[in-house]
Amino acid sequence: MLNSAKTLEKWGFEYSTVPVDKYGTVNPDDVRKAIRGDTILVSIMHANGEVGTIEPIREIAKITKEKDIPFHTDAVAAVGNIPVNVKELGVDTLSLAANMFYGPKGSRHCG
Repeated sequence: MLNSAKTLEKWGFEYSTVPVDKYGTVNPDDVRKAIRGDTILVSIMHANGEVGTIEPIREIAKITKEKDIPFHTDAVAAVGNIPVNVKELGVDTLSLAANMFYGPKGSRHCG
């Protein structure tokens, strides 16, 4: 996600990052504080496959809905390991990779 943000920065967009705690968890209040008047998207990784952190996606989705800002989550490490339901999470878009749950390698979906 950071590489995508850096590419967007080259195209003239600005991005903000939010801190994580010692477990790698994002505080939803930090997301709220980072939202600016010109924010057009919030994107948070759902789960970290290296350290096992699962982010509070539902809580962050409530904030983005209040602010009418589209919310994306990268669920590549989550799908197939924990229950993932787009409606329950409240996200507008979700990315996954089929090879993470025994699908064909190279098959990705954002929607």
